[in-house]
Amino acid sequence: MLWSADRLGPSIYRCRADALGFRKFDPATIAMYQGDGKGALKVLDDHLAKQHWLVGSAASVADIDAYGVVAYAPDGGFVLADYPHIQAWMHRFEALPGYGRPDSLLPKESRKA
Repeated sequence: MLWSADRLGPSIYRCRADALGFRKFDPATIAMYQGDGKGALKVLDDHLAKQHWLVGSAASVADIDAYGVVAYAPDGGFVLADYPHIQAWMHRFEALPGYGRPDSLLPKESRKA
């Protein structure tokens, strides 16, 4: 999970923020984040080429954490078709009981506490 927070998440989330207009970065910074994100996705894809889940023989909290990041990668301009093992892992994850896409689970409006 620390790898996801350090290597995977920042690049994907920053590229997504730029693409959706939450934050704006200069082109050189986006190119750096795109390169870092593609590198992290390749590491993840290579790992998933050897096993179905990130740790052990079943889905774990590590899979939940990483999936929560990778699900937003296309919003940041990352092409997941370039990572077939990630795609297969995502399909396995999405087939788990109780699965719901992050955008369908998160509230669309503020709620009073």
